[in-house]
Amino acid sequence: MSTRVLFIQPPYRTHVVSPPMGLGYLCSHLRDKGHQVSLLDINLTHLSRQGISEFVREYKPDAIGISVMCTGIDPVRSIVDVVRSASDVPVIIGGAQVSALPEHTLRYSGADFAVVGEGEQTMAELLSALEDGDSLEPVRGLAYLIDNVFQQNQPRPLIEDLDSLPFPAWDLMPPGKYRIAPILSSAKRFPIAPVVTSRGCPFDCTFCAGKSIWGRTHRFRAAEAVVDEIEMLMKEYGVREVFIGDDNFNLKTSHAAGVCEEILNRRLKIHWACPNGLRVDSLTPELLGLMKRAGCHLVGLGIESASQEILDRAKKALDLSKVRSVCDDIKRAGITAVGFFVLGLPGETKESIMETIEFAKSLPLKRAWFNILAPYPGSELFDIYVARENLDLDKVDWSTFDTSGKQVARMSSVGPEALDRLQKKAAWSFYARPRILVDLAISQRPSTIAAFLRSQFFHNILVKERDEGSIR
Repeated sequence: MSTRVLFIQPPYRTHVVSPPMGLGYLCSHLRDKGHQVSLLDINLTHLSRQGISEFVREYKPDAIGISVMCTGIDPVRSIVDVVRSASDVPVIIGGAQVSALPEHTLRYSGADFAVVGEGEQTMAELLSALEDGDSLEPVRGLAYLIDNVFQQNQPRPLIEDLDSLPFPAWDLMPPGKYRIAPILSSAKRFPIAPVVTSRGCPFDCTFCAGKSIWGRTHRFRAAEAVVDEIEMLMKEYGVREVFIGDDNFNLKTSHAAGVCEEILNRRLKIHWACPNGLRVDSLTPELLGLMKRAGCHLVGLGIESASQEILDRAKKALDLSKVRSVCDDIKRAGITAVGFFVLGLPGETKESIMETIEFAKSLPLKRAWFNILAPYPGSELFDIYVARENLDLDKVDWSTFDTSGKQVARMSSVGPEALDRLQKKAAWSFYARPRILVDLAISQRPSTIAAFLRSQFFHNILVKERDEGSIR
C-alpha cells in the first residue's frame, strides 16, 4: 500500500535559501519504498497560514513530515496548528533540534512523532507500522507520547553504506529556484546545487551540535557516486556550480582526492566550492593543486580564534601555528579562502577578540565571518548553559539562537553589549580595507554589498522586517 507523504520545510531567517537536503533524501528514499511524496518549501512559496491549509487540503496526505531547526521551532508549532485544522493525519518532526531535545520539541510543537537521528530508515519503518497497525516499539530512532507519557525507542544505527541511498529528490527542489550563494559570495556560475559527499565528523568541538544526528563517525560516499550526481545535476538541471555541503570534505585526503580525480577523468567543466569549512590541517599543497585543477575556486576555513588556549578549551583540535602556511598554500593554488571565526567562546576576553580580528586581517582571506557564539542544543556548551542557568526549555526564545545576532548565553568574560560592538568592529575593520574594497567593487553588485552591511550593522532592523512576514 502506498502512503501519500507531504514534507514541509518551514521558513527560517537567512539571506541564503538552500534546497532542504535532509528532506530531499527522505523523499527519494520513501519513493524507492513505493510511497508518494511532495515537498512544500515555504522559504520559496512564502505561503500564508491559509495557503498552507489549502495546500494540505488539496494534496490530501496520509502523513505530514516537518523539518525543525533551532531558530524555526516557533514557526513549526504554527504550521502544526495549521495542518491540524486541515487534516487529521499523523504529523512527524525531525531534524537537529528534534534529535537534541526530542521530548521538549515533540511536546512544544504538538506533533505526533519525532524522528531522532538519521531519518530515512526510521521514517520508512514508521509509515509501514502505521499502515499495518503494527506496534511502534520496534521502530528504532522514534519518539512519541502515550497517554502524555514520553516514549523513546532504541536508537537507530547509522547508515553504513551511504551509496545505498538514492540521490535527493531534485525534481522536488530544482536548484534554479534557490539562491544558495551567501552574501558577498564569490560564486562563479548559476544555478548552484549543494552536494553531500559524506556524513558526520569525528571531532568533538564544544560549540557544535552535529553529533546529535550523526554521532562522531564519518561515512563517505564513493567518488564515482558523487560525480554521477554532479553530472546528472549538470545535464538535467543546468547546474554550473556545486557547493560541497560536508562538515569534513577533506578529513580523509583520499576521499577528497578521489572526487577531484573523478571530475578530471570525466572532463567535467564544473565550478565548485567548499563554503562550509575544511579541516585546515588536512589541506596539503598537493591536494589544493588537485582541487584547483578539478574546478574548485573557494574554500572555507573553520579557524574560530587566534588563541590556542581558547581553541583547546573548545576541543577544536586545531594547531593554530599551521593556519598561516595553509592560507598561503591556498592562495598559491589560486583558490579563494574564507575564514570563519566564533566570538565569545569560553575563555574569551576583549583582548583575545581583538587578537582574532587582527589575525584574520593578517591572513590572505578574501572574506571573513565573525559569528557570535550560540550554544545550540546538542552541543556540550548547551548542556553547560542549561545546567548553569537551571534553564526552563519552555521559556527559551529559540529565535535568538542566531550567530549573527545578540549574545544568547554569556560563556566568557565579554558581555552582550561589548560582544555586539566587537562583532561590528570586526566586520568593519576587516572589510574597510583597500584591497578588500576593491575586490568587492569588482566582484559584487552594490545591492549585494548593501545587504551585507544591513546584516552586519542593522541586524535588529532586519530581524524585525523578517518577523513581520513570518509564520508564528
